[in-house]
Amino acid sequence: MNLSTSRIQNLILETRIKCPHCQVEQRSTMTSMGRKMAHDCRFCNQTMYAKPGKCCVFCSYGSIKCPASQEKEYALERAKVYS
Repeated sequence: MNLSTSRIQNLILETRIKCPHCQVEQRSTMTSMGRKMAHDCRFCNQTMYAKPGKCCVFCSYGSIKCPASQEKEYALERAKVYS
């Protein structure tokens, strides 16, 4: 197994999103494919959108950053270790 496969298996895909409208937290599973720009709250039915400067709703309102951001952070950490 190569390092990239190993790292993908260590991504955290479960997060809690806190709705900025009703303040209710809801569990959500993130996809490792692409970024989600909008998410409908199951409690108040309002749509939350990614904040300016954030890549997606998970990075805006989630307890865990999206898989793409997790990968980016991991790459930056590795670059520091090997530089």
